[in-house]
Amino acid sequence: MQKSFTIKGDCFYHYTGWNELIGILSSRQLWLNHYKYVRGDKEEMLLSFQYIRERCRQVGAQRNNRFVEAAGQSPTLGMPDDVYMTCFAADDENDHLWETYAKKDGVCIAFDSSLIKSLERAFILPQPMEYDWTKFKNHADESILMACEFSSIEQIEQVITPVLLMAIRMKNADYFKEQELRLLHVPKLFDSPFSGFHSPLQPLENDPSKRFIDLSGYDGLGIKGIFLNTGFDKNAELVVLLRDSNISPNLLPRMQ
Repeated sequence: MQKSFTIKGDCFYHYTGWNELIGILSSRQLWLNHYKYVRGDKEEMLLSFQYIRERCRQVGAQRNNRFVEAAGQSPTLGMPDDVYMTCFAADDENDHLWETYAKKDGVCIAFDSSLIKSLERAFILPQPMEYDWTKFKNHADESILMACEFSSIEQIEQVITPVLLMAIRMKNADYFKEQELRLLHVPKLFDSPFSGFHSPLQPLENDPSKRFIDLSGYDGLGIKGIFLNTGFDKNAELVVLLRDSNISPNLLPRMQ
């Protein structure tokens, strides 16, 4: 079974509900959630973190590196605590995502790929999900062995942190058909007095567990089209919402 994929086309697709669509258009923002509060994937992340911790304890003890062994006792290891994410898909024809995230009056928003590319230049990292657990375990084992060559917490964290970022993107191979792209934002990567950069994302005023992308600077909020689920019955409300938002994307029916 193939366990990796390449995003193709000129759009990235975001499945969401009616209320969430109202929020995106009225606020002109796309929200990213803190990784600890991501719906549905938390268990998979915890399994990944558990594997890394166990291997740090085992390999650290075998290599007589007390720093790596101690890292296995940390609940987060070198994981920056301020990691935020949102999810996209490769197309608008994924039945599982329709039924999970965009039931009845839900939609699939087609964002122009130039929006994602501009975020990539801003050091926000769009990454395909990882579905190959063997690949993940091999990468984790190699990184932990490399970490054993160092004797400072800072160096060990630098080696292990990329594996933890990969862990956040792990999903069971059964979900490969989702073709998910996870957009990760890590302020720690560039909120530094030495980097000369500052995070372009701001926390929501009433919810610090979220950050937002300001869409107002993109033509049509970066939205090229909106696919409507079967049975969608809020057409009149949607027309008003789009008019008030001053955008006119293509409105298309869900493909069956």
